[in-house]
Amino acid sequence: HGRLVAERGTRHPKNVLEQEVPLVRQHEGRTVVLGHLLLQADLSLARTQALRAAGISLAFSAVMATIVSLAIFWLIRSMVSRHLAATALHFQTVRVGAEEVGFEPLKLDKRWAGDELDVLCLAVNHMQERLASTYAQACRSERQAQTLARFPEENPNPVLRVNADGLLGYANQASRSFMEHIGGELGKPLPEPYQSIVEVAVKTGEVQSFEVECGACVYAFVLRPVLPGGDVN
Repeated sequence: HGRLVAERGTRHPKNVLEQEVPLVRQHEGRTVVLGHLLLQADLSLARTQALRAAGISLAFSAVMATIVSLAIFWLIRSMVSRHLAATALHFQTVRVGAEEVGFEPLKLDKRWAGDELDVLCLAVNHMQERLASTYAQACRSERQAQTLARFPEENPNPVLRVNADGLLGYANQASRSFMEHIGGELGKPLPEPYQSIVEVAVKTGEVQSFEVECGACVYAFVLRPVLPGGDVN
């Protein structure tokens, strides 16, 4: 009959969400309206509570993200970073001497698990073995080359080289008297008939020989072509 039966809370005239719901019951097959229920929601209060809940949720998420980040950092530090740092320090301890490369095998402070770090350790040690072998071979080759380079100067007999252009490119100290005898000069072709013999050696690729009387000495020369470069020793 339009009178208020019950009320809870404070009614607000504005800034509210309002919903009116009829109260009915079934009686002898008829729907009897008992009254109406008026519901109001304070939007300001709802907004405040929603913001508070969102703030709490964001703070909780931030704390959890920080905890997870610290946990991930610790795991990476303990499982990966320290091993990579140990690997970098290992490379800094490599010793290169005159005869060899000093390599200590890389050992990581962890149990063998067959993971990427273990594979890296195996690869580094294999690379070190290959480098040590290659460096030792290079040192041997360098010593051999130095020995061969000294050989013409140490040889008491004349040693000459005519390059691919047919010019005299090298003559050791023992060749001085011979060069003066035939009138030969570095950077120029050998005088005839020696230059023709050189050309035959280059064209045929076969060893040639000739003799030259030089004062009280007789030099027996052997011309050996160096193919495919075209030089003649």
